[in-house]
Amino acid sequence: MTVPSVLSRWLRWGRQKSAVAQVLRKPMTASEIAKAAQRLNSRLRLRDVWHLMRQFQERDLVACLNPHAATGKLYMLTDLGRAAVATIFHTPVEMVEAQVDWRRYGRVARARIRRLLLLGLAQWSAVLPLTASLIRRLLRDKHPLGLGPTVRGLKELEQFGLVKSQPVNSRSTRKFYQVTRQGHLIARQLLK
Repeated sequence: MTVPSVLSRWLRWGRQKSAVAQVLRKPMTASEIAKAAQRLNSRLRLRDVWHLMRQFQERDLVACLNPHAATGKLYMLTDLGRAAVATIFHTPVEMVEAQVDWRRYGRVARARIRRLLLLGLAQWSAVLPLTASLIRRLLRDKHPLGLGPTVRGLKELEQFGLVKSQPVNSRSTRKFYQVTRQGHLIARQLLK
């Protein structure tokens, strides 16, 4: 796909635009974009990203995957946007995985605890059965969490269909948690 010269000049002009275009390699929330782009342009702020995303959408460079979400909107490059970034910045951008439920991805990406729990579960659930208290202990060194927020986050992930639970035994209220197929797809996207 050829990129119109007017569009390539517009995209090159301005450090903030070029920083945002270079880091948007996968679907990302505005705060993820701001955090990643600040490495290239330290003056970039979250409100600048919101403004730029509107401009990018007007020029058909970016699409919002969950436009009706109040928070956690996900932005990705369109075909024209991928071609522009590849041509101007010599940065190839992968196609988006169609199997990922981007609405659920947005719910996990915008919440720190949900993200930590899903990534931890995806990493450890294949090795050993995990209860909420064990998950909390495994995360404790890098990310101290209370048991209440851990249980609440696991319930939310279960409601989204990213985690499933089963009782430890018939007499116990404790549960083992496992990541579903969609949970693994989202965890893999989060790690990219």
